[in-house]
Amino acid sequence: MTKKLTIPLEIRRKMASKKYRAKPESKAHKKEYNSRPENKVKRREYQQRPETKKLIKEYNKKPRVKEKKKQSDKKYREKNKERLNAWKKEWYKRNREKVKSKVVEYRKTHKELCRKTKRKYWDNKRFGGNREFVLQRDNWECQDCGMTNEQHILIFGYRLDVHHINGKEEDAIRENLISLCKRCHTKRHNREKI
Repeated sequence: MTKKLTIPLEIRRKMASKKYRAKPESKAHKKEYNSRPENKVKRREYQQRPETKKLIKEYNKKPRVKEKKKQSDKKYREKNKERLNAWKKEWYKRNREKVKSKVVEYRKTHKELCRKTKRKYWDNKRFGGNREFVLQRDNWECQDCGMTNEQHILIFGYRLDVHHINGKEEDAIRENLISLCKRCHTKRHNREKI
């Protein structure tokens, strides 16, 4: 004969109370349970506690969790692409002044980085990423008058220009590009106009 385990009365009362009542694990129940306003408030209050925030941060630092979060975020963005873009546009319209001030502040604090990225952008757009190669190939000198890059910076305040020989910006192959100083560059463009 096996002995029957007896659970103390206090523990049985706790287990019977609402707090300790087991919740069914079905998705429909979870959705319904989480959608109740009182539960939303409770969850928000719980998440705002400093100790909970700390636990969540630590949990999210785990590599497996990070990877899962990335994947779920990616799926969500793919599903709701149009909705998110519309929301972004609305947000930018509402906060135009705020965004402008942030951009200006960022550009002031990160001048060199902004200059580099701008230069890189135009290099890729106008010269197909070949600008630096052409300047190095031409030994950092103007191919018409022989002015060096250092002289050009002293006189004009910026680096040598790169010119499209056939005048078409779409044709950005290395053979079609040549390095020139500002004077020679304007002369070439004036000749092309005539």
